[in-house]
Amino acid sequence: MEKLPKIFVLDTNVILHDHNAIYNFQENDLVIPIAVLEELDKFKKGNDAINYNAREFVRAIDKISDPRLFNSNKGFPLGKGRGRLSIEINHPFPPELEGCFMDDVQDHRILSTTIWIKNKYPERTVGLVTKDVNLRMKARALQLLAQDYLTDHIVEEKVAKNEARIISVKGLANDMIDRIENEGVTAKELKYKKVASNQLYKFRRTPQVKGEKLPPVLARYHSDSDTIKGINCEVSAYGIKPRNDEQALAMDLIMDPNIKLIALTGTAGTGKTLLALAGALEQSDMYDQILLARPVIPLQNQEIGFLPGDAQQKVGPYMLPLYDNLAVIRKISEIPAGKI
Repeated sequence: MEKLPKIFVLDTNVILHDHNAIYNFQENDLVIPIAVLEELDKFKKGNDAINYNAREFVRAIDKISDPRLFNSNKGFPLGKGRGRLSIEINHPFPPELEGCFMDDVQDHRILSTTIWIKNKYPERTVGLVTKDVNLRMKARALQLLAQDYLTDHIVEEKVAKNEARIISVKGLANDMIDRIENEGVTAKELKYKKVASNQLYKFRRTPQVKGEKLPPVLARYHSDSDTIKGINCEVSAYGIKPRNDEQALAMDLIMDPNIKLIALTGTAGTGKTLLALAGALEQSDMYDQILLARPVIPLQNQEIGFLPGDAQQKVGPYMLPLYDNLAVIRKISEIPAGKI
């Protein structure tokens, strides 16, 4: 007997967390209670991420505009390899559960709709997906399958893996590493397949004397020539010199005008802002303007508009880290204050 796809009922907070959530449940079918749409309507106005997600989801639903969307027996197909989506009106609790929850709130309407779906399709697995711990507890008390929305955790894990851009290589012959450091070696010669553009490497030589510590050869893959070549570790910008291998590799990327976008990740104090600013100033002759930007995070739930002072005074506290780094560059490079 063929196994039927599951049915997942989505809570409002899942969509506010990720407006593309409906595309992350593989072949399983999805149900959006009307109560969820009613809640989303309250979040459409605003500049926060949840407001953006609410608007984008409502727009996506509006574009579908298909009668099957409002028929749980059919549902609207979400595409190849995915299930069907339907919007379900509110349903009351069955008589035996009417007295379980006294308050008429959206969470309880979502629960009652989930129970209705479960009773309508007894042959299929029905579950509620919500990021609300209390709602999951209530659902389990009603013998419902309830789980957190974890797809974003998988995405974060993939991003973390992609951020580990520096590959450490051991066991390669020293003469090959010498070639990489000097003239470069093709990825094919090293038998590397599908190398990402600008992939970073640390090649570690085998010491000839026991206990000898040799510095690694830092290199980068150039996709235009299919070559892995050593970088210049002595490169500096506006007097700022790298102090470790990671900073040297970052500086090499920053000072390459052929790379149009660079994302530096790392813990606080690792020099990301300092290197980026120094690199920008060093190459300022190539551009008309350098723009510095930082996210404006509300303080104590107060938007930036509520802060005292004019526009310059309002953004001043947010820009202090940039100003501090510029002061360091100015001091090291001995540039007159008016030039930066």
